[in-house]
Amino acid sequence: MSQVHAHTDGATLHLSLAGTLTIAESAETRADLMTQLAAAGSNVREVRLDHSAVPEIDTAGIQLLMATARSLQTQGRQATLQRSSDVVRTVSLALGAADAAQCCGFTHTLATGAST
Repeated sequence: MSQVHAHTDGATLHLSLAGTLTIAESAETRADLMTQLAAAGSNVREVRLDHSAVPEIDTAGIQLLMATARSLQTQGRQATLQRSSDVVRTVSLALGAADAAQCCGFTHTLATGAST
């Protein structure tokens, strides 16, 4: 089971994902993410993601993160990675969805050494 926590700080929405992010949780997590993004409103220009509390992820979870980042960028919002899970980073690297500059479409601009 995964959880999405959010809070807004001016024009920045902080999203935290916790728990397993696999195909079994993808639909529910996507709905939770979309609800949080809609609730934040159009004044949000940046979304900072923290997925450091995700202990397990599969290709469906990676696809969800990538689709979320793409959607944000299409809306003109900046998608940045605040903290990263080693598991998410390892799986996304293996799938070619991460490099030194980004992970699943979220740019490393904050606390790049803060993976847990």
